[in-house]
Amino acid sequence: MPGIPKLIIIAGSYQHTLYGLTLEEFEKNDQKTYKLVPMFVKPNSHLGCVKTCAITSNGNWLVTGSSDEIINIYNLKKRVEDGSIGGVHDGSITHLEFHENSHLISSSEDGKICIWRRKDWESLKVLNAHKGAVINFSIHPTGKVAISIGKDKFLKLWNLIDATCAYETRLQNEPIMVMWFPCGTKYLIMYQRQIECFKKTGKIIFSVQSDTKLHWVTHVKEGLIATGGEDHRIQFWNSLSGEKLSSLLGHTNRVRVVSAVENFLVSVCSNGRIVAWDLNKIDSNNACIAKIDTHARLTCLSATQAKIVEKENEIEIEIENEIEIEIEIENEIEIEIEIENEIEIEIEIE
Repeated sequence: MPGIPKLIIIAGSYQHTLYGLTLEEFEKNDQKTYKLVPMFVKPNSHLGCVKTCAITSNGNWLVTGSSDEIINIYNLKKRVEDGSIGGVHDGSITHLEFHENSHLISSSEDGKICIWRRKDWESLKVLNAHKGAVINFSIHPTGKVAISIGKDKFLKLWNLIDATCAYETRLQNEPIMVMWFPCGTKYLIMYQRQIECFKKTGKIIFSVQSDTKLHWVTHVKEGLIATGGEDHRIQFWNSLSGEKLSSLLGHTNRVRVVSAVENFLVSVCSNGRIVAWDLNKIDSNNACIAKIDTHARLTCLSATQAKIVEKENEIEIEIENEIEIEIEIENEIEIEIEIENEIEIEIEIE
């Protein structure tokens, strides 16, 4: 009896290989078990290291970015490669992120951020974002603004509608990640051993130190974030106060990336292990529900919920019908961002 697909998981490696898996649920004698089932393995997916990957929320499209400066496109519905896009970036692709299912944003070591339209993969706008590499960026839930961080130690706020920088500030140390929370009212900056959380006004909520080097941070649910670190652990934190909570140990090497989807958490480490966790059991000893070893040096991860449909006693992964969603800009919407020292910046979207 086939399992019920719960997640689609994609991981890329330093050795240029791309891995596709599903997390499947099996039920026997009223007991649920889970297994990571290989969907595909694509060796030499790029000419260089696979540095970043992203899946649309409907599970239809996958993009991967590499040190070869190319973004590869995959149609997950048909499970075929669907071409590539390039010619904009002159450096390694550092981060890829979809807004809904309609737009893709990419960043590179060349200091540029590019906005792409998903339906035809046309480059709409190119931002000369940083002097030096763009380390990371995060799109606001509205899709109208984004925050970026660079090797130049600047944090910048971008109006994505007219492709202008609305605010910038120099940071004391080089950051690793920046992340808007799904609520859109706060964001965080992660450094090697520190996490700072801010209100959208710029007022700091908390700043905490980590006793290990951090590699990734993700939002889990309201009031909870998770980090992956050098100590092989996944650490949970209270995102309201910064209090350190429980941790999970299921890796034997540094945890490179963690991703939370619904009631599941997926993590990858540098020695090639992919682990799935049940978020309802993080305070117990049986939170690990499935694992698989690729024996590759994994570098990136993306996961999304699998849509399923039952057909004549068979269970298939259902990919939602493609609906092209353009970013709708309402008249007289203002996004107000107040920075410390009582400076206010208003982004008016007409």
